[in-house]
Amino acid sequence: MRTELAKYENQKVELIATIGRNGIKPGYSNGKFGSVLSLLLTDIYDTDDNYISDHVWVKNAKCFIRYKEGDVIRFRATVKRYMRSNRTMDYGLVYPNHKVYLVN
Repeated sequence: MRTELAKYENQKVELIATIGRNGIKPGYSNGKFGSVLSLLLTDIYDTDDNYISDHVWVKNAKCFIRYKEGDVIRFRATVKRYMRSNRTMDYGLVYPNHKVYLVN
């Protein structure tokens, strides 16, 4: 479980992360169930340089499309709790803000 993210549940937070690889996951997009773009973010820190998580997958990550793997970005997203496929609870990022800034 991402315990550092749990502190920010249901809050919009500003984070810094490294862009990882793209992926496709099942989910809803435009009200229809199907495949949605997902993106792996790694080495996630808050703006005070506190470690948050080693990685997190973000669905519907269209705002990150223009960045390439290895880019370090600053962005805002909401922390939400969700149920993993193995029926355990974890925390992830949803609703990333479209204002994304390149850090490096």
